[in-house]
Amino acid sequence: MAAVHIDSRKQVRAEDVVGPAVAGWADQKKREDRDAEHATYRYGQNEQQSLGDGFPPILNSREAAEMLRCGVTHIQALARDGVIPANRSPGGRWRFSRDALILWTTGVQPGGSRC
Repeated sequence: MAAVHIDSRKQVRAEDVVGPAVAGWADQKKREDRDAEHATYRYGQNEQQSLGDGFPPILNSREAAEMLRCGVTHIQALARDGVIPANRSPGGRWRFSRDALILWTTGVQPGGSRC
């Protein structure tokens, strides 16, 4: 096997040393690590938890907005327009089922059919 001389002044690509398959794997691993760090920075350490973890079964507008990561007025507009599953309380406030919202985010209607 011939000795490989690498000139220290020349920038060496990973493919030149270990081959394209191994270098591609290393690049993919770097991207996955970067994406995981970004998710942790953006959403906190609990990214792997379910969407509804830590929320009560019946949500008010603020809790629903927090769970879906959007604004309260946006949630109320979606409920008013019938886009998301919601009910009005006797006092006129919006109430949301945590489980129905989770199903809505996956595209499944509470009856079991796809949206």
